[in-house]
Amino acid sequence: SSIKKAKLKNFNISIDGNQYGNSSFRQDEYLLTGCLTFYNLEVENISIVSRNTNCEDAINIINSFGSIKSIDISNSLFDGLDLDFSNINIKEAYISNVGNDCLDLSAGEYFIEKIILFVCEDKGISVGENTGFKSEAIELTNSNIGIAIKDSSQSEVNILNIDESEYCTAIYRKKQEFMGSNLTIEKLNCTSGVNYVQKGSVLDVRS
Repeated sequence: SSIKKAKLKNFNISIDGNQYGNSSFRQDEYLLTGCLTFYNLEVENISIVSRNTNCEDAINIINSFGSIKSIDISNSLFDGLDLDFSNINIKEAYISNVGNDCLDLSAGEYFIEKIILFVCEDKGISVGENTGFKSEAIELTNSNIGIAIKDSSQSEVNILNIDESEYCTAIYRKKQEFMGSNLTIEKLNCTSGVNYVQKGSVLDVRS
């Protein structure tokens, strides 16, 4: 027998945490790391807002598929949005003031039309573990690494604007069981910072 995935349609979801609460745990009793976790769901036309969280991920979507209208995350002590083992289309993502990675994508297929990121302490976007990622337009201000593509992942970005980042792009293999990665950018504008491309990986900037 088969169990059909639950479906979440036309919802507006808001989470307002206490970022300064004294939390010594980065995961719950089910080993879930998100302040808000979507697991094994079909989503359609939902909007999510997250403020002031202190979990490992403000929002974590696992083993799910479908479409999201908008995601708006600000003030996350650790990661912002973490997508794992999913196939998700997002219209708009706004993520700001995050203590680690603003956007973390792994083991899936993701299309995010418009992304605006501001102050990501580590990586603006981290793509890994055999992931396909596409975006029309990305605006990123103030991160250590703008966009990191690693471990057999393939990414395509139409317009990528990066400001105040030490590395614009980093493309490499991190885990032994994977290969290098590819990043194709139609238009790259990075006012400061360098591109790091490990041997075996490819960065293709058209203009």
